[in-house]
Amino acid sequence: MQWINRQTDFNQHIDNITGKCIKIIHALSKSAKINWGLRYDVLRIIYIGAILPILSYGAPVWIEGLQRKHNATKFKRVQRLINIKIARAYRTTSYEALCVLTGITPILIELRNQVKIYYNTRGNTQIGTYDAPIHYSKWNHPADAIELKEKCERQEYTYEIYTDGSKGPSGVGSGLAIFVNKHLTLQLTYKLEEKCSNNQAEQLAIVKALETLLDLGHVEESQRYAAIHTDSKITLDATANPRNHQNLIEQIREGIRKLEKDNWAIHFTWVKAHNYNLGNELADQLAKKAANSGEGETTYSKIPKSAVIKEIQDEGELEWQKEWDASTNGAITKTFFPAIVDRKSKKLNMNIKLSTIVTGHGTLRAYYHRFKIINDPVCVCMMGPQTTDHIIWECEKLRTERETLKIG
Repeated sequence: MQWINRQTDFNQHIDNITGKCIKIIHALSKSAKINWGLRYDVLRIIYIGAILPILSYGAPVWIEGLQRKHNATKFKRVQRLINIKIARAYRTTSYEALCVLTGITPILIELRNQVKIYYNTRGNTQIGTYDAPIHYSKWNHPADAIELKEKCERQEYTYEIYTDGSKGPSGVGSGLAIFVNKHLTLQLTYKLEEKCSNNQAEQLAIVKALETLLDLGHVEESQRYAAIHTDSKITLDATANPRNHQNLIEQIREGIRKLEKDNWAIHFTWVKAHNYNLGNELADQLAKKAANSGEGETTYSKIPKSAVIKEIQDEGELEWQKEWDASTNGAITKTFFPAIVDRKSKKLNMNIKLSTIVTGHGTLRAYYHRFKIINDPVCVCMMGPQTTDHIIWECEKLRTERETLKIG
């Protein structure tokens, strides 16, 4: 539900959703203390699965409201509260350092990412290259649904087609190996846009196999038996699922439908990949050849939703990095994690000791002295102020542990 006031600035809506989330976080406070209670990974799941959906609901409608600083501050406050609990950090830790420490994208960037994903996959300003599902107005009537038939071992097939897809650093490709009466007669390769997925390559191979059969022209009815072999169980399951209306899946169904109307028997079988099956190995080689080929026309260029999401998230990560570089907060944390991508690649076990060392906010004498809790910041080793750098590099009391770490 969204609240709209007379000024249509969505201030009331933002107040309601942020207030609701703050109540949830305060309720969690009873079982999420610094040294005990809910684990950091559980709290992270609660944030991603419960709090973030509340904060982001309907974001494309009210996202402009975040241009007002007071509204943006409310969202940051919510994320800051949950990040403190996830990181097991002190409340004086900066918002910027908390986001980096937990590896959770800053809320304003996350909301902008979600809005971009919406408009690029479901909104009115879709990118033309997005592989959108077929519009419901073009779905076939349920009475015209096709049945995916499995290959029968007792049946002799005039045409046996092995299909495969490949995705690698050099690109994405599909390959077909067509056998007629057990003899290899045709080898085909197709190149896809480099952002396409391996599943799309597998599906395109089957689409092209069906198109090849349709283009054969006159074939005696007694010879109209074809078996299509694929090592993609995902594609077979997707084709059999009536709720899946992806573009290539619908093309597979349409190809089967046309062939069956022309009295073809089209059967499918799943073959285990890299199991020394001659046809499958040949199709795999052809797919890799197409993927590694730097030349040739691109047969299919519509990229999947996963690629759209990744591209937008990568852009968001670059924006986060710029903000982190420009921030004057979290200086100690920045020495540990200057690059966001490096932090996100590491799995950290959040605890109070880690957050203290990485942020400088915690059970350090220099920290207590800074807030006038104690009079002397000097470490118990009497070698200087007890700071993060002192603990890691200088403290005589920790010499043994330091040498052990160096050896390890």
